[in-house]
Amino acid sequence: MKLSDLTEALGGKLAAGSPEREVEGVNSVDRACASELVFAEDAASAAQAFASRAGVVVLAAGDATACPEDKCAVEAHSRGCGLPAPPGCSILRRRPPEFIPRRGRRAG
Repeated sequence: MKLSDLTEALGGKLAAGSPEREVEGVNSVDRACASELVFAEDAASAAQAFASRAGVVVLAAGDATACPEDKCAVEAHSRGCGLPAPPGCSILRRRPPEFIPRRGRRAG
């Protein structure tokens, strides 16, 4: 999914980076790769997300000021977690691996 489409689906604003960037999934800060996005809840977690391998960071308005040139930042009102995915935005239905129960283990 193009970042421009995801930004629109989230009702957000592209604060940094290319709207043409492809986003392939959602992950946690410690597991994300360049084609995935992560969510940041505040300025401290935004700094951690910007230091990660994630290519896209979804964060609150105003927290994108320290965005490195190799990252994209989307300012949105909501992290998107726990909300139904907007039509055409199946990427938000995927859950990070640490939330997927493995055989014989509980998620948590």
